[in-house]
Amino acid sequence: MSIVGELGINMTAEGMAALSKLDDLLDTTIEVGYHADQTAADGEHTLAEIAYWNHYGTLHKDGSVMIPARPFMDTVKKHSEELSEFSQQAMSSLETADAVANAIGSQAKSMIQDAIKDEDWVPNAPITIEGGWMMNEYGKKGPVPVHIEGKRSTKPLIDTGTLRQNCHYVIKKGKK
Repeated sequence: MSIVGELGINMTAEGMAALSKLDDLLDTTIEVGYHADQTAADGEHTLAEIAYWNHYGTLHKDGSVMIPARPFMDTVKKHSEELSEFSQQAMSSLETADAVANAIGSQAKSMIQDAIKDEDWVPNAPITIEGGWMMNEYGKKGPVPVHIEGKRSTKPLIDTGTLRQNCHYVIKKGKK
């Protein structure tokens, strides 16, 4: 706000409030997605790991695709203009910097959840849908047989809803 005084600008109360909100948001970071403390249903992995594997995909040792990439987290970047417009509206209509940050975090989270549910991702593989036995080449002592329960759905990322439902945001304040 010091630049306003240096320029000799006499701001309205509304302008001062907006500038104060911007100042409060200056050192605010909104992290959206999955964090290391969120455990997946299998109890062995974190949701962050599951999200990473699904977002980027994984490969078999021979280089063939094991899990196809389904980049649902990219929706925030893909729709950055929409999020920017939303952020401007939040700045104009909400009273505090905390309310603005929470609104932006909630909107970004909703965008990711909608992408998981609505995008046209590569369908699940037949073994994923129907279930059965397969060899997991990444066993601790070499390949091991693994039984897949089957999801009964061709739509990826939504079988239990855990990934979609547990996307969240965290607001961090202070210097990075």
